[in-house]
Amino acid sequence: MPSLRRLSRAADIGRESVRQYLKGERLPTDKNMAKLLRGLGVAGTPWGDRLQEALKKARIPIGQATENDIVDELTDLFFEHANRNRTTSLEMDIKRAVTRIVAGGK
Repeated sequence: MPSLRRLSRAADIGRESVRQYLKGERLPTDKNMAKLLRGLGVAGTPWGDRLQEALKKARIPIGQATENDIVDELTDLFFEHANRNRTTSLEMDIKRAVTRIVAGGK
């Protein structure tokens, strides 16, 4: 994975914004998500498409989709592409992080 500085340059997004996205402090705009995917070299790939779709679902008002549905889908997406064994402990950690992101970094 590229460094924060390299990813920021490749995506043409401020380093602080990239840091906030990666820490789950805020969600990127659609425009910045597209820039991030291009910077990572995954724009237009099935993985990039799934990430964009997951971001859209993360923005759906909770009344229309449950937070648990969103967290489960994003967690599944992580394990599909992370080359990590799905252990109970790791799954719980990922779900906590995703929950924080979906809640707006709170």
